[in-house]
Amino acid sequence: MPPIRTAIGLLLGAALAASVVACSPGSPPAGGFRPAPEAPSPVTPPRPVAPPGSVAPPGSPPTGPVAPPSASGGRAVTPDDLRAALLRPGDVPVAGYTPQTLPDQGEHASVPAACGSALDDLELRHATGSGVLEARTSLATADQTSWIQEVVRYYSPGGAADQFGSAASTLSGCPAITISYPDGSVTRETVAVHDSTPTRLVVRVVADTGAFTVAENLMLGLVGDALIILSHTAPDPPDYALTQTLMDRAAGALRAATT
Repeated sequence: MPPIRTAIGLLLGAALAASVVACSPGSPPAGGFRPAPEAPSPVTPPRPVAPPGSVAPPGSPPTGPVAPPSASGGRAVTPDDLRAALLRPGDVPVAGYTPQTLPDQGEHASVPAACGSALDDLELRHATGSGVLEARTSLATADQTSWIQEVVRYYSPGGAADQFGSAASTLSGCPAITISYPDGSVTRETVAVHDSTPTRLVVRVVADTGAFTVAENLMLGLVGDALIILSHTAPDPPDYALTQTLMDRAAGALRAATT
């Protein structure tokens, strides 16, 4: 689950940086502020990739090109179609989100392994294989504690429904996950299905490091032959209505771009 786990890493890094600054000569007094850091470069447009069923390790470049699936009605869907449909800052009702590059989440081990892998397959790993195209983007606040990631995967007929059903089945059986990192740190995540319909799945994930918590609304949307994976992460539990608004806008843009 990269956005929530990435947010944890960024918050830990910010805490460490703050402790270093507090001990450094010329540090601002308590309650003082330093200028906000320069925002990272915008996300590089993704290249087409292809699952189903298999995924590339985190950080692996997408493979391609592949023969694109056909939209309903016979028109070929292209990577440009998917990129054109991705969320932009203007689609977010809350101000302050800009395109940001999602940092590499790094190595980790999950227990149960199947639960952690299912979340990583949805959010972190690029899809590989044949018969699918993928595009993704991420937006974040200036302090990089609140993230919105959208992943769109367009499958050959039937593929999106299969992936949606498989993910819904797995996540419904994953109430808790323990994440271990090479440095010895451990994060415990609770996973709860908030809402489930034949075309939408909403899951609330809360990660607890022992020092702080990060919450995520993970929403899957089945849009014809496409699967939208929307991750909405913040220090406090994100508003479900806002996440739903983002999904509605993403789904509408995708329909417009592929029909």
